[in-house]
Amino acid sequence: MKKPARIRTTDRDLMKVQDNITNVVDNICALPLSDAVVLDGVSLEMGLNRINHGLQRQPRGYLLCGRDSPVVVSDAEAHTTKFLNLNSSGAATVKLIVF
Repeated sequence: MKKPARIRTTDRDLMKVQDNITNVVDNICALPLSDAVVLDGVSLEMGLNRINHGLQRQPRGYLLCGRDSPVVVSDAEAHTTKFLNLNSSGAATVKLIVF
C-alpha cells in the first residue's frame, strides 16, 4: 500500500486531519498482509518446489488457501527474495497468499 502524499497547508484543521490519516495508514502498512501477493493455480509436484513469489523481498510467510488434492505442503528450506521453497507430499494445484 502506498502512503498518500501530504498537502502543504497552513490550515491547522487540515493538518490535524492529515496527521490522523497518516497514523491510520502507517498502522495498516505495518500489517504483514498489507502487501501480500495471491498466487492462484500454482502447480506442485511431489518433493521440492521452487515458486517465484514476486515480492522482491524476503517473505514473512505464506498461507495455503486452496488445493485440488489432499496434499501436505511444508517449508523445504529457507525462502529467498525470489522463491518460496516448498515440499509437497504429491501433485496438486494450489492457491497461496505470500506476505
